[in-house]
Amino acid sequence: LLRAAQRMRVTTALCLAAAAATADGYGHHKHHKKEYKTPAAGPEQYSDTLLNVHVVPHTHDDVGWLKTVDQYFYGANNTIQHAAVQYILDSAIPELMKNPNRKFTYVEIAFFSRWYYEQTDEMQANVKKLVKNGQLSFVNGGWCMHDEAATHYIAMVDQTTLGHAFLKEELDFVPKVGWQIDPFGHSSTQASTLSWMAAFDALFFGRIDYQDRELRLENQECEGVWRASPSLGDDAQVFWGLTGSYGGNYGPPSGYNFDVNNNDPTPVMDDTWLHDYNVPDRVEGFVQASITQGNQTKGNHIMLTMGSDFQYEAAAEWYTNLDKLINYVNQDGRVNAFYSNPELYMQAKNTEDIDWSVKEDDFFPYSDCEHCYWTGYFTSRPALKRMERVMSGYLLAARQVEALAGVGAAAGVSPQPLFLLEAASAVAQHHDAVSGTSKQHVAFDYAQRLSEGYNQAAPEVFNVGIAKLAGLSSDTTLVNCPDLNISVCDATGGDSFSVVAYNPLAYARSEVLTIPVAADSVVVTDATGEAVAATVVPSNADADDALPYSLMFATGDISPLTAAPFTVAVVSAASEGAAQAPTAQTVSGSGTLEVTNGKVTLTFDKSSGRLSGMSYVDEEQDEDLSIELDQGYYYYTSFNSSVDLAEWDLSDCDPETGSDCPEGYPKATLQHHKATRLMNSVEHHSQVGPLHRDLGSSDDQNSGAYIFRPTTPDQTPISVGVPTLTVSESDLVTEVHQVWSSWVTQTFRLYAGQSHAEVEWTVGPVPIDDNMGKEVISKFSSSIASDGTLYTDSNGREFLERKLDYRPTWDLIQYEEVAGNYYPVNMGLYIKDENAQLSILNDRSQGGASLEEGSLELMLHRRLLHDDSRGVGEPINETSFITSYDNSDCTACREGTPLVVTGKQILQLHAPDKAMKHVRADAQRMFSPIEPVFGGATVAKTAAPVKRSSEALLPHNVKLLTFQAVSTDEVLIRLEHVFAIDEDATLSQPTSVNVTALVNEMGFTTLGATELTLTGNQAKKSQHYLPWSTADKKEKAAELNEKAAAKVLEENEGVITLDPMEIRTAIVKVARN
Repeated sequence: LLRAAQRMRVTTALCLAAAAATADGYGHHKHHKKEYKTPAAGPEQYSDTLLNVHVVPHTHDDVGWLKTVDQYFYGANNTIQHAAVQYILDSAIPELMKNPNRKFTYVEIAFFSRWYYEQTDEMQANVKKLVKNGQLSFVNGGWCMHDEAATHYIAMVDQTTLGHAFLKEELDFVPKVGWQIDPFGHSSTQASTLSWMAAFDALFFGRIDYQDRELRLENQECEGVWRASPSLGDDAQVFWGLTGSYGGNYGPPSGYNFDVNNNDPTPVMDDTWLHDYNVPDRVEGFVQASITQGNQTKGNHIMLTMGSDFQYEAAAEWYTNLDKLINYVNQDGRVNAFYSNPELYMQAKNTEDIDWSVKEDDFFPYSDCEHCYWTGYFTSRPALKRMERVMSGYLLAARQVEALAGVGAAAGVSPQPLFLLEAASAVAQHHDAVSGTSKQHVAFDYAQRLSEGYNQAAPEVFNVGIAKLAGLSSDTTLVNCPDLNISVCDATGGDSFSVVAYNPLAYARSEVLTIPVAADSVVVTDATGEAVAATVVPSNADADDALPYSLMFATGDISPLTAAPFTVAVVSAASEGAAQAPTAQTVSGSGTLEVTNGKVTLTFDKSSGRLSGMSYVDEEQDEDLSIELDQGYYYYTSFNSSVDLAEWDLSDCDPETGSDCPEGYPKATLQHHKATRLMNSVEHHSQVGPLHRDLGSSDDQNSGAYIFRPTTPDQTPISVGVPTLTVSESDLVTEVHQVWSSWVTQTFRLYAGQSHAEVEWTVGPVPIDDNMGKEVISKFSSSIASDGTLYTDSNGREFLERKLDYRPTWDLIQYEEVAGNYYPVNMGLYIKDENAQLSILNDRSQGGASLEEGSLELMLHRRLLHDDSRGVGEPINETSFITSYDNSDCTACREGTPLVVTGKQILQLHAPDKAMKHVRADAQRMFSPIEPVFGGATVAKTAAPVKRSSEALLPHNVKLLTFQAVSTDEVLIRLEHVFAIDEDATLSQPTSVNVTALVNEMGFTTLGATELTLTGNQAKKSQHYLPWSTADKKEKAAELNEKAAAKVLEENEGVITLDPMEIRTAIVKVARN
């Protein structure tokens, strides 16, 4: 009977089809074009009784990852990954124009601005119309979606500002939502500074630790309120939520990926004449996915993120299916679906009467399975991390010089000569750039962009601006030396030359500059002709064109935002004022060696060659401290899975039975490898961790670009025996050189009068002849009773407390006792007890931990031999060049010299109540070093530099974060209170600044000023925050915004008061004096 019924149904269908064919003459059934009801989000559309499903079409377009940013935009190099951003926008925009209810959300302005400027006037007008009517919207709105672990807050602010400026100027659009869906963990600075201060009301992201996420799924806490800054207080809060149906990603529900690049889509087939008619199945799956997600959060609204990496290249495929899905789901009547965007979703959540739970810590570290901590990228590609940091600091100084000297943008030059560096620095903040998680050729591209930006900014802005600030004639030529770190500088290789040193800080400072020179006997004189303290030491640089000596000289106090000239001349050793030749000796034997600068004393054990103690004395500050302190170099052996199935064909392998499988491998391992071979790079990025958990195969997890997984917790010492100790002493500096091995050396420096020790380290090439990857650390072990507690900075801002094997918001099950206790360190870390605080400041982003009582460790370098299966598809094994990715004989093979990295740390020992003023001051000095340029011998003698009437333009707890010319008569200024609450009894107090007086002191007449939000895209006075209700706080919107408006600069006669950690931004109308 069943067979007969089936035959009858088919026969009937065929007869009807035949009749239709007769009707139209072509064998086609005639249809009337279907019209689908596809409502858009809005209060009138929302239901009080049904679950409201916000369907959010979006794309995630990495600004470089597997391909370079240019290749991604144009669709080049598709053998690596098919992706072409220009075609995404070419496709999505016309689809929006077909239906006024359709919506599309975009993020990366580096791509969108490029596409927009290539469009016709007509298309640009269409885009503006789509933005105005809410169909095309932007979230985040930065130049890229920046990383949150390896980025410094100044660069985060800069790149976000660059994107926001485009949106405001071209489209009159102001983003209100943060969208960090792909970064691998989330920082408190992102919430407090780059969200709340940027006038965002919400922040959405995809990735949090799987243990945290699973608990939140159970407790309906996949959304909430984040108060990330104790200093900024309860008002500084944003709504936060997970994306990707709370599955740890940012894509659509399973089975609802309608992208053209999805190899196995299931479209909505709604022709009832088709055998594959599937509307009921598609509706049922959508409804069940929506209900499941609705049960995992609070309230009556959920958001479905319909899109993923580089999707919507054929946008009609998405929108056709979404139109149908929304139409039929609403006909079904169990949920209420409509087109929406993240801002509309946020507004809907805000109207619900819900007391949200409050989060106060951050979301680091991130793990997606038991042995899979994404803490390796905190250190990956250390040279790129350093280059990015140097360029960010240089950009800050170049903007100051441009504004102060009236060159570049301040002189009306267009295009603005700093833009190339601004854009390169912005791209470098991307979460696969500074993070070190791109392919090698992409990392080279990031570095090249930074270099090209610097090479334009230096001659066109910085050098000519410094010449003006130094009072030099208009025909004076100053040059920069980008390779000072390897003792290469053509300008300093002669018998005499000039150095002009610029101080980008708002207070006077004295530093020791190090310059490569060709002779071992020189004299350095300042602008008055007086000789300054100096010494010359061998450079020990191995570059082919490196100069043989390093000149170190004291600058004396350089006034804030001014340039100081010096002359260097080769003289005989007996000449008056000649640089002092240091005394040098090699130390061995028994007993101890002490070196001191009068404040800091370092003690070394002669028999072991190691540091053994540190003390600090400052009678004026009533400090007299001493601790035991050992320091050494070690490496973790990277976990390299013994599973080597790359050469095996697993297509016929049945893991359940072992049939046609290689012998000796567990079922879970075979299942994992068989499944991952079907995945593309994007799927590896988000699906391998969950697959490990499902199969129980995470024991096979390798260390890689993202993930840090040591084979064992053991640290292998790096030493060929007793490290060689050589001491070099002069009146200016005392150095202790240590040789740990052929590939690790170190120098401790004590500069006269300084309150810290400097540690310079060189690591590499890391040997791999034993076929094992290595992750190199510097470890300090002290007598401080740290009680298992470490403090690390958040992107250079507030410090967070970290406890060993502990998370504040859930009971951690620790599977990786080393990697699971690593945290991002952007500026520094410290431990303390009642008597002493030991602090280390670093010069780039690194991973750090405190795994034992009284210890601190920083990971300096990584050289690995295996990929970690998170998408990048190659190990972190950096060499000077690689073969082509199209080379069939050796694809992307590493060739040339392996990476050697040099860096610096600042080592401080102070009483806990006095320590943070030193931490904050030295952190500013490290980010904004004195910037030297060079000229001929007569330059310094003819200089008439700008003078400041004060040695401090700002209080010492306030930083001049930005001073930037935005036109010929406007400057953007940002001021930051650099202390957190309770860090210092005096310096953590609120402080006031007269902005008018400050700008006038810089050589301008202030004509007016308007305070803005952090990124400068709206007036602070008109900003309105949404209030979020929590159990302990039910503030009304009017009260919240009245408090903010009362503080603005315009209401207080140009005077602003900064609370701890607060940043205030203003646009100032000026006339140049």
